[in-house]
Amino acid sequence: MPIQFIKRKILTTSTMIPKLQNQIKTEDNLKGWRIYKLKGVEKTIIARKGGPTADQIKTSPAYKELRGNQSEFGAASALAKILRFSLPKYMLDISESYVSGKLTATLRQLAQKTEGAPGTRPLLLSRHGKVLEGFNFNSESTLSDVFTPKFYSKESSERGKLLLHFSSFTPDQDIFAPEGATHFRLFAHLVLLSDYVSLVGDDHHSPLHADWQGKFQSYEGQLQPLCKVTLEPLTTQLSVLEYEPTPAQTGMLLLVGICFYKQDGSDFNLMESGNALEINKVY
Repeated sequence: MPIQFIKRKILTTSTMIPKLQNQIKTEDNLKGWRIYKLKGVEKTIIARKGGPTADQIKTSPAYKELRGNQSEFGAASALAKILRFSLPKYMLDISESYVSGKLTATLRQLAQKTEGAPGTRPLLLSRHGKVLEGFNFNSESTLSDVFTPKFYSKESSERGKLLLHFSSFTPDQDIFAPEGATHFRLFAHLVLLSDYVSLVGDDHHSPLHADWQGKFQSYEGQLQPLCKVTLEPLTTQLSVLEYEPTPAQTGMLLLVGICFYKQDGSDFNLMESGNALEINKVY
């Protein structure tokens, strides 16, 4: 499609930007186009000259709603990034490649739980964190599909601590492993994320408790064979509590998952499919 037929609008999707950049380079003509970044927006913005300038988008009352949407998206994107960066590498390795965008879109729903104009609505994990419960990092292998034993978590009297309990189960009967798997490992991850708010007159969301952002603790269970022997119940504690009380304007996300392995001599190789990780509870 020739450049002259592209409608005058801002392009922010990652799929359209490379295509448009290639078109511009192919025709060896950057005249008539502007390429810039905006605070709170991860993507590069490309727009025709003659349209709104970056400064107008940042300051003009005509673009207040756009700035509000950008601010909410920026806050959701920041939360998704902090969550992903808190995960151990093997948890990231079993996640689908486009999980970042899915997670950001789900976190964006937090703003929609509060009435108001875009940009004025807070993202309150402490109140509306349940929108995240059941979020799977691998849509082709959800935790409920492969792991059927009962388990539950319970928050301690001290906010920042919780107990995670798995009932007894028989791996051969209660776990649906991928073909070729010989072993499995259960794991859990507790991470703290702050509520985000936009102050009056400000077009940018900020965390209420930046110092607590991303504090986490992970639990990694023992490598177990997929055998017919019933395993004993398991209880473990996870904590993000430090020397002072955990702030109320935060959400504690409990992630639970399972990895499968194939034994090859003395080596245990992570399976490429069948692994699962979900946000199980938000406190």
